[in-house]
Amino acid sequence: MRDYKSEALSTSIAKKKKLIDMIKKFNTKKLIKFLLEEIQLDKDDLDTIYEKKVSDHAFIKLTKDKLKK
Repeated sequence: MRDYKSEALSTSIAKKKKLIDMIKKFNTKKLIKFLLEEIQLDKDDLDTIYEKKVSDHAFIKLTKDKLKK
């Protein structure tokens, strides 16, 4: 019997890992372009990311609280 729930979870984890690996390679400008086009964040959020020069690993570890500081 197939375990569809486990298969879906494995697929989801693989997609997230692929996305994280891709983001790790971004500088600030590439990250903002990606967030604007693919994630469709609003301009205020993107401006904050740009002003704080957030890129690659820093973005992956970013939380709402850290972004507000």
